[in-house]
Amino acid sequence: MRKRLISLFAAVALLGSVSIASAGTVTTGSDTNITLGGFVNEYFIWGNNQGGGFLSPFATNANGPTFTKSGGFTKPPSAQTNFNSTAMWTRLNFAFENKTEGVSGLIDGDFLAGNGGLGGSSSVFRLRDAYFKKTFAASSTFQPYVLIGQTWALDTYNEYSLNNVSGTAGAVGGFDRPRVPQVTFGANMDFGSIKINPQIGFEDLISGVQESANDGYEAYGLNYQNVTSNGITVRTQMPGIGLNIPITFNTGFGSPATFYVNAEMQPVKVTSGNANINSESKTSWRVGTGLELPIYAVSLLGNVSYSRGFAFYNSFVAGNNPIPASYWVDQNNSLQTTNATQWDIEAKLDFNKLAQLPFAIAGGYSQQVFSNYNNVTNNTLGLATSNKASTIFANVTYNMTKSIMLGLEYDRNKTYYANDPNTSYNANVLYLMGQYSF
Repeated sequence: MRKRLISLFAAVALLGSVSIASAGTVTTGSDTNITLGGFVNEYFIWGNNQGGGFLSPFATNANGPTFTKSGGFTKPPSAQTNFNSTAMWTRLNFAFENKTEGVSGLIDGDFLAGNGGLGGSSSVFRLRDAYFKKTFAASSTFQPYVLIGQTWALDTYNEYSLNNVSGTAGAVGGFDRPRVPQVTFGANMDFGSIKINPQIGFEDLISGVQESANDGYEAYGLNYQNVTSNGITVRTQMPGIGLNIPITFNTGFGSPATFYVNAEMQPVKVTSGNANINSESKTSWRVGTGLELPIYAVSLLGNVSYSRGFAFYNSFVAGNNPIPASYWVDQNNSLQTTNATQWDIEAKLDFNKLAQLPFAIAGGYSQQVFSNYNNVTNNTLGLATSNKASTIFANVTYNMTKSIMLGLEYDRNKTYYANDPNTSYNANVLYLMGQYSF
């Protein structure tokens, strides 16, 4: 997005006192330059047979048999077309830099907290990123640094979907890719036509293992999905570890290509009192790789990821039908681990590069599949585990001005459920989006 320096009057209101270092530059008392950026964003959404309850169509799964074949309706309201809209992805960020001390960073947020005003709730500001990075004096080809704070987990992903509302099912860089507190050590290494940025960090990755409390029938989070109704809890004693190696290189076909490989692990302690499991040690982990290859006006993108005990890292907002728990107890009171594979392949054509027209079109397919999952149905809630999901998407964007972008995207979601594994349930979603960046 485009950024501009805060005016003197805005800085006075936000910072209390500032000094002008040069025309258009705002500097704090510690010689830190502050840059204000962000965008105003509005979505209008139509979803048919889309999951998500009162948030419908804010999910990536199609309603399953419980919702389409029950309640005395041939087709109940939850399975019919629903309209919703939101501005909760409107974003505000403050980038800062102190060149004298070699420090830079970012504080940003949106208004997603409190369900973003949906269903009569309050729209609350949500902190997304809050970190600073210290770069140490070195050479122009080798710049080591340390990053402290909250930002993306150690991975390198991109996607061409406009659907920031829920993400596409299975997209490796989708909606549920977490931002986590971390201390990361890295180095920018410039070898001319090849640039490498290896990173290793200590991260709090529990958000990839389980969600916050969602259901009180059997346990905490979505981990209530176990055969013996023995609720389990998952805790951490130490941070996890992440490794990420993105490599950018020239191909001679326009913009540089990017290849990456990464891995993360989080040691956990799992307890189930009814199953006599007391702080059993487990390790949740995932590995991923991908490539983005621009060829003049066309860009090709592919990602793949495999995980064990990291169910909630996967970009699948399950709505009313929970994804499998990362860990669950089987009928023999043994602790089991859920595995997941997700991948996506996408393409984009930029007409601005092709013929200087302010249009772009993109499309792709993404899928995720869970294995060794618990296939129990929660009879109290009438919900079944969603064990496989995919999305096909296509979109077009129009840059009305340098600051205004309009977009239209169609998503076709397909979902399979454990209590009806041979039947696919489909949903159709249309997203109309307008955004002004500043």
